[in-house]
Amino acid sequence: MTWLWYLLLALVCAAMLSAAWRFFTLRSRGFPVVIRSLPNPDGRHWRHGVLIYSDRSARLYKLRSLRLDSDVVLTRLGLSIDGRR
Repeated sequence: MTWLWYLLLALVCAAMLSAAWRFFTLRSRGFPVVIRSLPNPDGRHWRHGVLIYSDRSARLYKLRSLRLDSDVVLTRLGLSIDGRR
């Protein structure tokens, strides 16, 4: 039974180290943004992230995510600006 606790502790530590690595490496590479998905009738669920853009696309990385790749990819060909705030 004790080996199960050690395995669980090792998995939790690995997840925390992965999240810390992602947070600190991405935070220094891009522009900080706060986003939310629309339509959102109650006005909640804002997410912190980092926007890293290149000449062809913009990639959004959520800071509290464990994904290895970007969470959202916006390509210049598939994006149009409808209005400004």
